[in-house]
Amino acid sequence: MDLELKGCVALVTGASAGIGHSAARVLAAEGAQTVIVARREELIRSLHDEIRTTGALAPMVVCADLTERDSPAAVANAYCRPSAKWTC
Repeated sequence: MDLELKGCVALVTGASAGIGHSAARVLAAEGAQTVIVARREELIRSLHDEIRTTGALAPMVVCADLTERDSPAAVANAYCRPSAKWTC
């Protein structure tokens, strides 16, 4: 399947387990630069390593609890850049 995601950025929250984990793997396999966000550092680092071993672009890792008031803004400020295909 080719979702034409090469050059796109995919921000995946809840990436340490479940649907978020699976979505991050699929999006990375499709060529997207993934930004994976989760609270559990050991699990998110494990996903990072798993994606790297597939030959996909290494994901950007953010350990954050998005229920904390300042976390969403911190994630956006850390990873929004002119080359990303999203509007900040």
